[in-house]
Amino acid sequence: MDTFWKKPELKFDAALIPPLLFFAIPVFMISIRVRNYLKGSSGANTYDPKTGLGKGAPGFTTAGTRKVALPAHLVARIKSGEDVSAEEVTEALELEEERLRRKAQDALEAEQRAKKGIKTMKVPESVDSSWLPPGSTVVGGSGGARRRKK
Repeated sequence: MDTFWKKPELKFDAALIPPLLFFAIPVFMISIRVRNYLKGSSGANTYDPKTGLGKGAPGFTTAGTRKVALPAHLVARIKSGEDVSAEEVTEALELEEERLRRKAQDALEAEQRAKKGIKTMKVPESVDSSWLPPGSTVVGGSGGARRRKK
């Protein structure tokens, strides 16, 4: 009866380590690749606020940054090695935004006039159109007034 309840001793043969590693390491590497493929890469490098690690951590310009286009004269000054202050860059960007805003507003007004059927004349870029009276760019006279023969 003692032999029935007695646990068999497990003997580990050290000669089996290289063949086991030969098969275990590739299986482990393939399983990691399959897990990463199924998990997706969206959560792999996201910022973890607990550890402070990951892509997009505060202080790094990896995501959510705004790229701005500098005017050509500032780019030329920077490339020549001249110091350009932040105030100059900000002022140039504000002027560029104002120009783009004015251009978009002019395009919107032209589109509205086109919908109404009013023809407008192009004002050259060199002319400051802010001082022009509102009806000066309209081609032709008023559509409602017609001359009658007497």
